Amino acid sequence: MLDDLIHNDFFEQLQVDNEVLAQARLLFSEPLLPDPNFSRTLIYLSKHNESGSVGFILNKPTGLMLTDVLEIDIPIDFHLFMGGPVEPYGLFFLHSIGEEISDAIEVEPGIYWGGNFEEIKSLIQQGRLDETQIKFFSGYSGWGEGQLEDELEEKSWLVKKRGKVNPFDDLSKKSWNSILKNFGGKHKLLASFPEDPSHN
Repeated sequence: MLDDLIHNDFFEQLQVDNEVLAQARLLFSEPLLPDPNFSRTLIYLSKHNESGSVGFILNKPTGLMLTDVLEIDIPIDFHLFMGGPVEPYGLFFLHSIGEEISDAIEVEPGIYWGGNFEEIKSLIQQGRLDETQIKFFSGYSGWGEGQLEDELEEKSWLVKKRGKVNPFDDLSKKSWNSILKNFGGKHKLLASFPEDPSHN
């Protein structure tokens, strides 16, 4: 059956259901999405409204640490993830301490986007913040008005509620498969599709 799907629309052929597109949803990229920026990516939508959408790739570690890109003296270091192709040299972050950080934007209860970096830095230097509470990204993923909706019509993304997926976990490209399998049913078949069908 997998071979039959190689040149077809995977999400349409498998009739995998999408959740309603909304803020705090997860986006799974279509298995053979041609854009290398989004190959096997899992994106957390931190903003979605009529003007557009903003999200961060959760499972694309850069191999760098925070101290590789910032001159900062801190007791523990943090992995840096590639959030997306927009503003790739900008530093962005999701965290769970919004009530302590001024200007932080609540995405959903317990998860916040951005805020005063000097306050973040101070908490890190005090040893009061670790990788279970914050995730740093270089760049972000962005869509203009109606653009993400158009890509959904093209079946480029699968939309799911976050459920038990923790955005702060140390996720890798393989997480695309493992998390998708956890949804069960047809998702397991989708997750088992090889990245290079010619090797199947």
